Amino acid sequence: MDRVLTQKKMLEIIKSLQDCAKMCEITYMLLFQKEKVEDRIVQLSLLQDCKNICNLCLDFIKRDSRYAKELSFLCSYICLDCYAECSKKPDYQSKVCGQICYECGINSRVFALSVKL
Repeated sequence: MDRVLTQKKMLEIIKSLQDCAKMCEITYMLLFQKEKVEDRIVQLSLLQDCKNICNLCLDFIKRDSRYAKELSFLCSYICLDCYAECSKKPDYQSKVCGQICYECGINSRVFALSVKL
């Protein structure tokens, strides 16, 4: 695997972070409107964590923070955890959100492991 990121791959990573944050926010809002939120406490918490870490990671990457790679490892972990939780749920919205979280988790890991020229 080439560890130097192309501009195209960087744009893909940025878009992935944006998409994940947005989908987690939408999913949170939709689930929170359901009657039985007590069955979704863990998922709702992870959706908020995932949205927040993706937005923070995006900010760090955009401004080329010296801590962007370290934060990307944490982002990857949280996104993959959110994916695992959403994937357990039967509803379509959670499944779609989980898939986007998975892709973001992988992209965040790619960024974290990349080298800078």
